[in-house]
Amino acid sequence: MNGAYGEFGFRTLFHGSASGESPPAAGFYPVRDQEDLVRRWESLTGGQFPAPELPRIDLGYEAVLLLALAARSQSGNSITIDRLSREDGLLVVDATEVRNEGVGASVVLFPAHLVAVGAPNVPAGDVLLRTRLVVSR
Repeated sequence: MNGAYGEFGFRTLFHGSASGESPPAAGFYPVRDQEDLVRRWESLTGGQFPAPELPRIDLGYEAVLLLALAARSQSGNSITIDRLSREDGLLVVDATEVRNEGVGASVVLFPAHLVAVGAPNVPAGDVLLRTRLVVSR
C-alpha cells in the first residue's frame, strides 16, 4: 500500500495526564509490541487507583501511538492528537497543545494522548509532528 495521501481515523485509549512514579518521557512513540504497550500503559495510569485495565489491542491489526509532553507544573495543560494522515509515505500527526499560563492547581502532571489506528495506515519510517499551541490565561 503506497498510500500517497489520506487522512485516517483513530480511537483514543488514554487522554489526560499521567501522574505516577514513572510517567512517559516527552515525545512521540509508536508502540512496537505487547511488552511495550503494557509498559506505556502503566506509565500513563500508574498513579490512578484503581488502575484502569489495559485496553484490548491486537497489534497485528492495530498500531498504537503515544504523544506525551514533559512535566507541567499546574493543571489545565493538555496534548491532543487531532488528525493522522499519510503524505508520500510519511506519517503526519497534527496535534494541539493547550498551555495554561493562568490560574491552576499546583501539581506536576504529564499530559499525554494514546491512540490506536489500523496498522496498515501507519507507514514505517519518519514522522512529521505538527503541533498547534494554544495559550490559556
